[in-house]
Amino acid sequence: MKRMFLLIALFSFFSTVHARQVIDNPAQPLSSQSGRVVTLKEVLRITDEGDAFYFQRPNRLHIGPDGAIFVADTDQLLWFGPDGKFIRNFFKKGQGPGELSYVNDFAVSDHDLIVHNGNPSKIVRLGFDGRLLKDFSVRTSGGSLQLLGVHGETYAFIKTPFPMMNAISGMEAVAEQKNALLSVVEGVEGFKESVSFPTQVFVKKSKGGGGAIIPLNKIIAVPYLETKALISHTPEYAVKIVDVERGEVLRSIRRKYERIKTSAEDKKGIRGGAMIDGKVVVAPAPEFAPDIVNLFIHDKDIWVATSTKSKDKGVLIDVFDSDGVYRDSFYLALPEPPDWNIARPAPQVVRGDFLYAIEKDSEESYMIKKYKIGGHRK
Repeated sequence: MKRMFLLIALFSFFSTVHARQVIDNPAQPLSSQSGRVVTLKEVLRITDEGDAFYFQRPNRLHIGPDGAIFVADTDQLLWFGPDGKFIRNFFKKGQGPGELSYVNDFAVSDHDLIVHNGNPSKIVRLGFDGRLLKDFSVRTSGGSLQLLGVHGETYAFIKTPFPMMNAISGMEAVAEQKNALLSVVEGVEGFKESVSFPTQVFVKKSKGGGGAIIPLNKIIAVPYLETKALISHTPEYAVKIVDVERGEVLRSIRRKYERIKTSAEDKKGIRGGAMIDGKVVVAPAPEFAPDIVNLFIHDKDIWVATSTKSKDKGVLIDVFDSDGVYRDSFYLALPEPPDWNIARPAPQVVRGDFLYAIEKDSEESYMIKKYKIGGHRK
């Protein structure tokens, strides 16, 4: 039986130190039809009308092998069939075996649901009938964990360290946060660290001790070809193909890209929600927007959603093949994210010729939409 490695789109922070192969591409793709507009057609909408569940703030979205839709929400982990019909809420509040306090992230396999609970940090595996299969602790000190994937009894995480305020000179600074790829084997004590991944953060100290930290760029990670993942972690244009099972960067894909200046609104700064001395902490805005805003997989092709956006056309999507060659580009009217998040990309997933997204309607009510990725117009 072919082994499968389940990876999750996650939105912690990490980057690579070395890449075995760098693929540099020109500014224009090979296709003579590049720059066309590809359409989206809504084919399914899930709202919370009724008594079975209520969307409070859905924030994690995964699609099962059969096209089923799984969504994490406040005190909910919801399962919908491919037709959008509600099936089950897996969430049981508490701290006992099989009970959850907060879903950090989760993965879906052919036969179960793998959940990383936030506090206490543990893995909970549930059958689709809701039956508890496994429950075990995965704690580490000095930082937070985010589930990246699972392969057999080996679980991969990204550890984001807590900010070291005493390492920052002055009261505020732009710093490097050294996140790490960790793995743990069920039943074996301790973690194995393979690769570190620094990202940029803004750190501001408090006069009374402690302080605040605001990410300046997002991490985007999506599953790719069994044991691999696609990683974007820097403000500049680069996508890394990582073998998560071996903890190794296989290649880095780049292209010549004209960077987009930070908008007038964004120049006001990045508000992370933290407060010091009664004031909201605001990080200075970078000169340019991050080049990459999301990553999608279409068959073996890599779709890179860029910061290039047209009001009439949508978002520019670059298409690379599995060798990292820049083959094509098109515009796609990606749905607006339901909530602005400094740490995570929009909750959107491509499976086959369909795009799934968490959105809000005009009355600020959450919903899940499924779109058919269709033809194109000039």
